Amino acid sequence: MGEPEEPQLFKTGDIILGGIFSFHSSYKTVESTYMHRPLPLQCISLNFRAIQFAQVMLFAIEEINNSTDILPGIKLGYKLYDLCGSIARAVKVALSLINGNEETASMSEKPCSGSVPAIVGVTSSSPSMAISTVIGPFHTPLVSHYATCACLSNKVKYPSFLRTIPSDYYQSRALAQMVKHFGWTWVPISVCSGTCALGTRKVLQKGKPVCCYDCIPCAEGDVSNTTDSITCVRCPPEFWSNKRRDELALIFFRHRNTPIVKANNSELSFLLLFSLTLCFLCSLTFIGRPSDCLVNIQPALSV
Repeated sequence: MGEPEEPQLFKTGDIILGGIFSFHSSYKTVESTYMHRPLPLQCISLNFRAIQFAQVMLFAIEEINNSTDILPGIKLGYKLYDLCGSIARAVKVALSLINGNEETASMSEKPCSGSVPAIVGVTSSSPSMAISTVIGPFHTPLVSHYATCACLSNKVKYPSFLRTIPSDYYQSRALAQMVKHFGWTWVPISVCSGTCALGTRKVLQKGKPVCCYDCIPCAEGDVSNTTDSITCVRCPPEFWSNKRRDELALIFFRHRNTPIVKANNSELSFLLLFSLTLCFLCSLTFIGRPSDCLVNIQPALSV
């Protein structure tokens, strides 16, 4: 079984309660050479939710110890172990809790004298099943706050398992009854905000979940041609955004109704622009092998 496991948190008392929480969600895998005892697990990735669960247990114990109405004259202590996301480690620390100190249990005349009366944990069903299978014959209760597998309700297989959360069996039926009661015909895609249309950008709402945002129209000269865009793109110098801010428009065409363009005779201006475009395109006729037709018109185009 390797080296004896030491609790991560410990406090003496007249009655010691055990606790198994996954303070770390995983561990580093180390290949064993089978030449010496297995090394302790190197736990990684802190699990802050499990730490909060453990703090709730410690808070409850302190409240009981500070109360004169609950267990007067008796002080509760605790031993809290880190699961590290390993089922094998869960079984090992559970055995440590019901056997007392591993190093002295084998030499003591009362090997179970240091065992805990109950264990609080674990936060998932698989390790709870493994622990309950091992400690069931000792009739040591395992009280879980998060294991929801309906299989754990089998008192023949897991006689000492208890929980403070409904099993999947009851949760699924409660959900079905709730859907039926309210007459829901869709099982809630839950979103805070809809899709931002073209010409807008998403801006997160401060202090709310990431799915909550406002759709802000792009400023003049900026466009957004995709839905749920997080930014608006600045128009090139020769272009401008349309009213919907979802397309580009030529600046001259954009300002065709302004006084300046009208004063310059917009029809004549368009004609001049069209003529200039043709002039630039005339140079294309000089490219390639000349034909009889091109030879006749090239002098006129060059003028």
